[in-house]
Amino acid sequence: MWEEVKPITMLLEQENDDGSRFYMYFYSYDYELVKLKEAVHFDADNRIIGNYSRLLSDHCMSKYDSNFFISRLSKSTTRKMIEYYENPNLFVEYMF
Repeated sequence: MWEEVKPITMLLEQENDDGSRFYMYFYSYDYELVKLKEAVHFDADNRIIGNYSRLLSDHCMSKYDSNFFISRLSKSTTRKMIEYYENPNLFVEYMF
């Protein structure tokens, strides 16, 4: 059944205080739990510093884990996610 349900996806850009940027691709199947699928970290000169990919992390090819990006979400980015998924009790997956 779940393979027939298409995820609700969202692409976000976040500017950080140090001039770097995150491009993050999130998805959810139920508007309550949001998961990070892919993310890229760019420096102020648009060079890639690191990345995360759910697929590549299984093969140890990502520089960061998803927690790196999730723990650095700004209030503005979090607000955009809440508005997009229309859920003030939104939970973003944080892996232990």
